[in-house]
Amino acid sequence: MPNSVIAVNRFGLGGRPDDRLPGDPERWLLDQFARYDPVSAPIAVAPRHRDVMRYFGESTGEFLVESERIREINLAARDGEAMPAMDDRRAEMRRAMLRQGRDFHEAHIAARVASALTSTTPFIERLVHFWANHFAVSIDKRETLGYAGLLEFDAIRPHVLGRFEDMLLAVEQHPAMLLYLDQPTSIGPASEFGARLGNRPRRTLGLNENLAREVLELHTLGVDGGYDQTDVTEFARALTGWTVNGLMRQRYITRFLSPDAAPGSFAFAPELHEPGVRRIMGQSYDQAGAAQARAVLRDLARHPSTARHLATKLARHFAGDEPPPALIDRLASAYRSNDGDLSAVYRALIASPEAWVEQPVKFKTPWEWQVSASRALGQDALPDTNVTRLFTQLGQPVWESGSPAGYDDLAGPWAVPDALVRRVERAGAMVRAAADGRDPRQLAEALFADRLSTATAQTIAQAESNGQGLALLLVSPEFQRR
Repeated sequence: MPNSVIAVNRFGLGGRPDDRLPGDPERWLLDQFARYDPVSAPIAVAPRHRDVMRYFGESTGEFLVESERIREINLAARDGEAMPAMDDRRAEMRRAMLRQGRDFHEAHIAARVASALTSTTPFIERLVHFWANHFAVSIDKRETLGYAGLLEFDAIRPHVLGRFEDMLLAVEQHPAMLLYLDQPTSIGPASEFGARLGNRPRRTLGLNENLAREVLELHTLGVDGGYDQTDVTEFARALTGWTVNGLMRQRYITRFLSPDAAPGSFAFAPELHEPGVRRIMGQSYDQAGAAQARAVLRDLARHPSTARHLATKLARHFAGDEPPPALIDRLASAYRSNDGDLSAVYRALIASPEAWVEQPVKFKTPWEWQVSASRALGQDALPDTNVTRLFTQLGQPVWESGSPAGYDDLAGPWAVPDALVRRVERAGAMVRAAADGRDPRQLAEALFADRLSTATAQTIAQAESNGQGLALLLVSPEFQRR
C-alpha cells in the first residue's frame, strides 16, 4: 500500500524539516510531472553550453595557432628544436584550459546539488540522476572536463519525461559523450579521407568502435540484447563522421568543418563517413550521411531488448537489488505499448505494489545520502567550499565513475565499513556546522512518522545533546536506506 514516507524517501530525495508528508502519496508523485522545470533556478545561473563551448572553442583555436607557430619555428631551426619559451607558452595554455574546465565542473556540481536540495519535484529530480548515471561520462578523461554536467543539463533534463528515443539521440550527439568515447577520431576506412590515407595508417586514425559498443551494451539493448561483434563494427561505420565543431585539436578534422559553426555544436563531416549500406541486427540501413546512424538509434530505442534492459534498471533502482520479475515485465510492457514514452513507464512504476513494499529496499549511495541529509537539515546549498572534494571523500565523485557503465546501483560497493565511517564523520561535521538547536526527536518524527523504529527513537532520545541526536539520526538504519 502506498505510504507517504516511502514516497518521499524511496521515490523522492528525502524530506525537509518544514515539509508535510503527502496525504496522497501516488497523487503527490504524479502531480510532479506537470510542475517539473527542466531548467531549475540553480541550473539557470550556472555556466551553460554556450559559455563553456565559447571558452574552449576560442582557447582551442588559440592553441592551434600557437602550435602552428611553433611548428614553423621548428622547421626554420637548423637543429629542429623548439624554443623553450614557446614550449612553456603552450604548456601554460594547456594548464589554463584545465583550470577553467575544473571551475566549470565545480560550478555545475554546485548547481546540481542546489537543484536537488531545493526541488519541489524530487521524484523527477531523482529520475534525472538515474538517467545521468545510465548515460555516464567521466571526467577522469580530461576531454570531458567542463562538459560532463552539460550532458545532464542539456540532453537529459529536457527529455526525462519524454520519449527515450529523443533522450538517446540528444545524448549520443552531445559533445560530452562524443568526446568521452572518442567518436570524433573515428574515420571510415573507405571514406574520402580514409582513402587518402591508403597504406599509411596513423596510430590515432581509423575506425573507433567505443561509442557503437557502449550504445548497444549499456545505453540500449544490454549485454545480452542479441547483438554481436559484426553489429558493433557495422554500427561504428554508420557513426563515422559524427564529430564536434570547434573543439578538435586534430587539423585533419577541423578542416572538414564549418569555421562559422558554433563551438561545441554537433557536426557531421561527410569526408570521414564510411559509404555504403549497413546491416545491423538483421536490418538494412541505406540512409545517407548522419541520417544513417540516427535511423539505427531510433530502431534500437524501439527494440524489445531495450525495453527490458531499461525496465530492469528502473525496477532495480526503485524495488531492490534483485527486482521482482513481475515488475520488470510490467515496466517493459508499458515502454513497448507507449513507443518508449518514459512518463508512461513511470506511471506504471508508481502503480506497481512491488515498488511500495514496507521494508527499505535500497542502501543509499553517497550522493543519495548526502542530498537527503542536507535536505533533512533544511539546507538549500552545501556550505562546503569544494563540493567536488566532498563527494570524492564520500566515495562517489560526481560525473567521475571511471567507466561508461556509471556507478553501481547495488548495495555492495557502498555498504562497507570504510564508507560508513565516512558518513559518520560527515554527519558530525554537518551538525556542527548547522548548530541550529533543532530537536532531533521532532525532526525524526517529521521525516519518518510511524516508520521510525523504537530502537532508533530511543537512541536519539538518549543522546547527550541535540547535535549528537541529529548526527545519530543521519546515520541511523532508517536514514541509510530508502
